[in-house]
Amino acid sequence: MHRRFILLLSLGLACSQTTVPAQRTAATQTSCPEAASLEDRPPLPEAPPSGRSADFTLEAGALIEVVYVDANDGAERLATYGRESASRGGELLARFDVVGGAAEPSISHLGIVTWPDPTQATPAADGALGSTLRRRGYFGVQQSTPVHLSENRIYDFTSAWSIASEPSQMPVIMQVLGTYFQKIGPVIGYYGIAQKGFLGPHPAAHGDFTPHMMGLFEWERLEDHATFNADPAFLEHVDIRNALMERMEVLLTKVIL
Repeated sequence: MHRRFILLLSLGLACSQTTVPAQRTAATQTSCPEAASLEDRPPLPEAPPSGRSADFTLEAGALIEVVYVDANDGAERLATYGRESASRGGELLARFDVVGGAAEPSISHLGIVTWPDPTQATPAADGALGSTLRRRGYFGVQQSTPVHLSENRIYDFTSAWSIASEPSQMPVIMQVLGTYFQKIGPVIGYYGIAQKGFLGPHPAAHGDFTPHMMGLFEWERLEDHATFNADPAFLEHVDIRNALMERMEVLLTKVIL
């Protein structure tokens, strides 16, 4: 899937579980307040200092495990799970505290573990996670991707299930997206939203959480997420996005350093 496709598909999360017929490939119009020109708007407040940071790389070919837990001590459990994974060749790349969004079942923390050897990823037991484990997904990246995270930023994990169940649907979808790209790109730039990673299914493993794609995005402030979703400059184009997806799920997080 094209990287710009997931970036633009993943934003505007007010309708995070919209269901549309598979044959719907053209947008209908939504009546929205008139959007002020982005050039005429004052800039957003300066972003807070980024604070401490962490860096890692999502390696092409590696199996990337995302584990989701629900527990008051979820951060500590993920740290222990990281040590357990290291004994089998894995590496805990990052832990995150969930601060917004919605998921079913409820999620309090999530962690990213990389497995250079995918055959080592299947655990005999979940050890430290125990009954707090809610689900896990296995992903990969097409290109090795350096990731820089900062403690005072918001990280948006957007999981998407596209309506493009067959390759023959993609030409029509991409044609409609061409207009969407032109319209929504300036709004993304105005809010300073940055893509940090794009993950797709890995052929070597399948967890119990299997979206077609997952994007990781950085927001400067938590409140920008709600403001973006209410922005007329986005809302006037939201039906195009809705016509191209079956379902989306969003978790807003802060990295644990």
